[in-house]
Order: sequence, then structure tokens, then C-alpha cells
Amino acid sequence: MTMKQARVPAALCAFALLISCASVKLVTRATRAVPPYKDQLAGKTIAVAPFDVSFGTSRLVKDRPGLTVRFADPTIQLQDRFVAKDTDDELGNVGILDVDILTKTRTNARAIQQAVTAFFAAGLTGTLDYHIGFFKGLGEDTMGELSNRPIDYDRTVYPPRVTFAQAGAADTFYTDVRILAPGTDAAAAGTDLVLTGDVSISSEAVELLSVAPQISLHSQVDPTAKAPKVGDYYLTLRGSVRFTLIDTQTGAVITTERSRREWPVTDGIAAALLIPVNNGDAPAYARYFQSADFTPAAIQAVKEALPALLPLLMPYYVNTTHQVAAGK
Repeated sequence: MTMKQARVPAALCAFALLISCASVKLVTRATRAVPPYKDQLAGKTIAVAPFDVSFGTSRLVKDRPGLTVRFADPTIQLQDRFVAKDTDDELGNVGILDVDILTKTRTNARAIQQAVTAFFAAGLTGTLDYHIGFFKGLGEDTMGELSNRPIDYDRTVYPPRVTFAQAGAADTFYTDVRILAPGTDAAAAGTDLVLTGDVSISSEAVELLSVAPQISLHSQVDPTAKAPKVGDYYLTLRGSVRFTLIDTQTGAVITTERSRREWPVTDGIAAALLIPVNNGDAPAYARYFQSADFTPAAIQAVKEALPALLPLLMPYYVNTTHQVAAGK
């Protein structure tokens, strides 16, 4: 199973747990917003080039006496010493057992590329539903969710379930969205704009040495969540999705993933896959990696990161929750 902690400030989680009483109720307000360069996008045609996908590691691993890291078609050996120790923002303190697992287990980069293309094929037409948390500070107007159409919450269930406003005409800037085949020259796309980019994923096998405080808080907020425990093994996926939107007539760059955002969101790839092996069980650990296919987990991690890019490319809604007197 994939464990991905909600990267939303604790204050926002607490705010979502407010329960209406006899005199106060919660209402959600949605305001349409657009990026400041909207005039350069409206009424244009756009082509999406296949994103490059790469695997690797940002960690320099050096051989040390007594440490061996061996893969053979592919076999991983459970080590009795760590390559390094580090603090993982999603899990806590971890011992690094090995790095670049996606490469060593032959994860399908082409399948990830196709998933990214499919996402933008739907996302840039305005037909893909998404909602992502934003946080500018404490307050009713400074935290909430961004989405492709107005949302509300069904607060009769826990956790509250997001509901989308009835779909109408697709809210998009673009008159046509074309998907380029691999190897196609983006300059020859015949569109006003072209979107290019790349996906980079670092993967590590880790042992959890101590649990991050926010995970304990999360388990209190949502008692149904399975909390990680010391001694668990995880495959961590960390990385980025970068893009460049170019005007094909002038060659000018209109926007990238680094463009300033009015409503800050957490972006990037961050996921952790629990390795279902008891601590210290080296034979089971090796068997798991011999048969594991991490392609679906990698695709899911990338797909969870992609919606954060859409407010830079599309109209979107800013949804905030407010307390109002009952009856209003």
C-alpha cells in the first residue's frame, strides 16, 4: 500500500474538524482565479510534448568496509549497516539501506511518461477534477483548497468528503490541446504554445528509526490511518516535475513550475511505500524485491504531484471555509 501523509499544516486539519453547533455552521466559498499572464494563454492552441522521465539519487554513496550493496537480476541484500542516516520529512529519522531502487528494479519510465501525458491531455481541457490544499497563513481567507471547479464538503462523514459543483462547460484557456508523439519536434507542432518538461524521481529503501511528530498528530486526527512504526521498511520516492510553457511564435517562456504563486501549495513528488517484511527478515526482504514492480506506485506518486501545476496553466477556484451564523 502507498502511505503518503497529507502535506497540509496541522492548523488546517484542525480547522476542518470544527463541528457546527446550534448557532454556527461552516460554509465553503469559491472564487475563480487566473494566472497573471492569462492573456498570453486565452484562445490559444497548445501542444504537450512527452516529458522526460529519469530515475536516480541525490545521495552520494561511497563503499565502506563491511558494507556491500548487491543487486543481481534484481536481488537486494538486507544490510546490517546503513549507507547513511537522515531525516525524512514524511516519515521521521531513517537509515538508508540502498538508493536508486527504481532503476535497479527496472521501473517502466515509459509508462510514467504516458501517465503524465494523459494527465495533461485531460487537465488542460478543464475536464479533470482535482483539489489541492493551499496555505498562506492562519485565517479563513488564507487557507483552503484550489480546484478546477467549485467544491464543497460533505461533513456528515468523517473525514469530510469533497464534492464538486455540477459540471458545466469546461473552464479552459485553450481552444485545442494536442499531444505530441515521442520524437516529434515541438517547434513543428503547429500550435501557439508548447508545454515541455521532465520528471525526476529519487528512490531509497529505508528503515524507520523514529517516527516524525506530525505522523503521531495525523494518527490522532484520523484514528483509522495506519501509523508507521519503528523498524518498518519503506521505499521512499522523492522528486520533482518541472515544466516550461513556450510561445512557439516568439520562443518566449511564459511560465515554469517556479513561477510565483498567489496561493502557495506544496509541490514535488513525495510518497512512501511500505515494504511488507518483518524487521531483520533478510530472505523475505530479498524475495520481495525480486518480484516487486514499482511502476504503479511511481505513477501514483507522480499523478499526486501533477495537480499542483495546473493553477499555473489554467483558470482555477480558490475554496475557503468560513463560520457563519446558522440560518444565514
